[in-house]
Amino acid sequence: MIIFQILILFLSFFFTPYSFSMRLEDGIVIPTQVHISEDFSISEKNISYRYISSYDDLSDFCSSLSRANFIAIDTEFKQRGSPPELCLIQVSSPDHLGLIDPRVNINLTPFYALLKNPEIIKVFHAGRTDIEIFLDKTGVLPEPFFDTQIAAQFCGYGDCVGYKNLVQSLCYIFLDKSEQLSDWTKRPLTQSQLKYATYDVLYLREIYPKILLHLQEKGRLKWALDEMKERYSLSSFIKYQQPFKRSKSLSFSQKEEDLLSSKEEEKEFLKNLKGLLAVQAKEHELSAPLIVTSHDLKAFVRGETSLKMLESWRLLIFGDLALKEKALYLKNMLPSLL
Repeated sequence: MIIFQILILFLSFFFTPYSFSMRLEDGIVIPTQVHISEDFSISEKNISYRYISSYDDLSDFCSSLSRANFIAIDTEFKQRGSPPELCLIQVSSPDHLGLIDPRVNINLTPFYALLKNPEIIKVFHAGRTDIEIFLDKTGVLPEPFFDTQIAAQFCGYGDCVGYKNLVQSLCYIFLDKSEQLSDWTKRPLTQSQLKYATYDVLYLREIYPKILLHLQEKGRLKWALDEMKERYSLSSFIKYQQPFKRSKSLSFSQKEEDLLSSKEEEKEFLKNLKGLLAVQAKEHELSAPLIVTSHDLKAFVRGETSLKMLESWRLLIFGDLALKEKALYLKNMLPSLL
């Protein structure tokens, strides 16, 4: 019996526990029909990875990854400006895991080719810094991409859920994050650092299909993909945008309180909108700031219409209701304006 259980664990590690089919929609590669083996588990003893410090090894590794539907990516870096100094690249597909060492002056062209491959989804968790680093190196965004932290917001996990907590929730694994702030510039890396680095993509490749399935079941995959596309648009990276392309949130210079006049009616209307927002956020298991920011809510009261809350899924769950509230507010205000 024990031998049989060991055999099952061994086979579960070497055979993909999930499968995908894909479709193209509005220029975005969308995974569909996700299937996950419910009894899949990872045994630490079976974890293997390649430490890659030569061009030949990297080329061979990336050739293996090129057959995958998705790859999970993370980086370790030293914050010495913008972008940060790249120290290690962790990459995993369902069948392969590697740690790429960029500090040995390795030619990273094969890996950058993967980032540009339109048929492979690049999966990150809170990947803005990672993407900024790669954007600086290649001049292009790694598309298509998927951010599990953003996706988790649409699954009821709240704002900015950490990787450790998401792994705990979805994989029932408690990660040791003690190496997170260690010095990744020194060589050789310690065994503890290497273990930490592998876990950053080992469980990310397991989180991705699970959270993807959750989004599909809730009918929110398109919502999440639209949010990712907007947050990680090329213009959102300040270094690469022209001044006239700056987003409203970055160019906004007025104090929040200046957005409202001193009229008590407007303050009361804003209070009502905040109450409505709280109700909708709770009903849909989304955080209120994800639906609409405080800036946009106050701008809406003052008459601004070019707002995210009046577009896409936000219009569906809150914007329409806010417009109805505003129509009622203006109707009530009409006598006082005559």
